[in-house]
Parts: sequence; structure tokens; C-alpha cells
Amino acid sequence: AKYLRREELQPFSSPPAQRTVSDIVVRLRNKDDWSAQFAALDETRRMAAFAPAVLLSPGGGIGAVLELVLELCESPRSALARNGLRCLGELFVASGHGLDPKLEAVVPPALRRAADTNHFIAEEADQALCEMCHAAGAGRLVTALTQSAVHKSPGIRCKAVWCLAMVAQRLGRKAQGSRELPALMQTVSKAVGDANPDVRGAASAAAIALVACDPGLAGRFASVLPEGIDPVSFDVCD
Repeated sequence: AKYLRREELQPFSSPPAQRTVSDIVVRLRNKDDWSAQFAALDETRRMAAFAPAVLLSPGGGIGAVLELVLELCESPRSALARNGLRCLGELFVASGHGLDPKLEAVVPPALRRAADTNHFIAEEADQALCEMCHAAGAGRLVTALTQSAVHKSPGIRCKAVWCLAMVAQRLGRKAQGSRELPALMQTVSKAVGDANPDVRGAASAAAIALVACDPGLAGRFASVLPEGIDPVSFDVCD
């Protein structure tokens, strides 16, 4: 299987119609032919890149497509899982806040894959989560992520807190007085004392992002702020 970068996807020679989405759904469901499913994921990515209005239109089939993409993200066949995760992130880039109602269903499997022991799958899941955290609505993101930040798996807790750090950094000064800030502060404050060092590391990054949002929080998170760090220039994704 050849993994295509987003810039390698080819535009359609003529504008695709709704039947293109219906055909993609049929191929995504074809469990007897994984190569057909892989190709259908690439077709979904092309739709997201070059014809998002068709894919995301009312009655356009995005619900069925997203459900099938999520199934493939959890496929035991790593090629399908990786391409599924790549497709998932690009769907959020294309939709903006359009897929916000699906976040509670999407975030948990994406976090599970990000905590996977397979490095390649975890890397793709990290990228998908980055794209979600930069594209989706902050409110529903924070709700879904704070629920996973108390998961029994340290790997999932770590990734959830890391995602909260990205959301906080994205909000910037707009976080002050926002509805999301109390949940962000409470979750990060708890994660700072987590028994797992990776979770504490993610919490430290989130604390820096929160201090960049509101310098008045520096005292609250003083114990985890690295000496000499500039919260404003700090990048969670580095």
C-alpha cells in the first residue's frame, strides 16, 4: 500500500456528484477486499480536499462515511488503520466545526490509537488529533478530552492532556473568561499530580499553554513551569 501525502492527492477531472460518495461508502464496507477499502479511504480524502461541499452537504452521507472511517482506524491491518487515521484528520480539516457533534464518538478511538504500541499508528493518530484540535470547536473538544483525561490507561490520559494543551494554546488570550477555561484548569491541575510521568509531562506542557492564555495562572502552576520558559513562544506540538 502506498500512503499518499495530502499534496499528492489528485483533483477530480470533473466535479463529483453525490453518487461518488455512495460508491465510496460501498467500497469502505467491502471487508473482503482491504485494498478496495484502502483506495476508498484515499477517495474520501480527495473528496475532503477537493469537493468538501458535496461530502459535507445535508444528506451527503458524511455520517456513514465517518462511521466507516472510524471502524478502519481500529482495523488490525495497520495499513488500513494508518490511512484511516490520516483520512480522519483531513475530514476535520475540511469540515471545520461541521463534525463537532461527532467528537464524543471520534475522540476516544483516536486517543486509543495515539497510545498504541505500534509507533507508526501512534504517529498517524497524533497527527489526526492535532488536526482535530486545530479545526473542531473548543467547547465539545474540551468536553470529550476531559472525559478521557481520567481514563484508567496512562497512555490515553497522557494523550488527552496533550490535546487539551493544544486546545489551550489555540485559544490563547481568548481563553480568559471562556466557558472552557474552568474545565481546562481543573483537568490540568489534577494531571500535574498524576502517578504517571508521561501524564505529568503532558500536564506541564498544558500548564505552560494555560499561563500563555492567562499570565495570572503562573502562580497556580509554578511547580511545573520550567525555569526560564517563555509561555508565549512555547509550542505544544514541538
